[in-house]
Order: sequence, then structure tokens, then C-alpha cells
Amino acid sequence: MPIGESVLAADGGTVQYAGEAGGYGYTVVIDHGGGTKTRYSHLSEILVSEGQGVNQGDAIALSGNSDGNSDISTGPHLDFGIYLNDPYDDYLPASGNAVNPIDYLDF
Repeated sequence: MPIGESVLAADGGTVQYAGEAGGYGYTVVIDHGGGTKTRYSHLSEILVSEGQGVNQGDAIALSGNSDGNSDISTGPHLDFGIYLNDPYDDYLPASGNAVNPIDYLDF
């Protein structure tokens, strides 16, 4: 994924976090209700703000290679995760609650 491509919301919800997230760089977390959240990281630009409602398919950010000051990332990419039953209100949903996104994609 080249830098500057639109990153779209996987589903509708409310932006829980939009900002710098350490080694994850610029990050957006969307709370979809029912304990389901999605995280989008290593963005070049964030297009939404915390508390904003989004619909499935809305552009929420632009792809990038941001990684804070860790210098771990070596090229543009999107770090995407789906999390279930996450109790936290920060940028890093509980990793133990991550699920395989392929189970939620409709091809």
C-alpha cells in the first residue's frame, strides 16, 4: 500500500482514539459497539477526530509509514486489527482480544 492511499473504516462506529501511539505511529481506533473495535496504525495523516461518528467505507486516514521514534518500520503499510470485548479506552486494544480479520471479511 503506497503512502497517501485512503484508509477506509471497516464498519460504522465512533472514533475512540486518533493520534500518535508510540511505535504504532499515527493511529485510529474505532469503537463499533458491542465490544468490537478496529485499529488502523502507521498512518501518514489522520482525517477524523475523537468522538466523531463514521460510517463503513468513510475515509478515516491516509496510509503511511509512521512509527513514532522507534525506526522499526521500513516501508509503507497498514497495521489493521479487530478486537472483541476490549475493556480499554486507549489506543492499544487488548492484544489478547485480537481476532483473525479474515473471519470478518466478506469477499
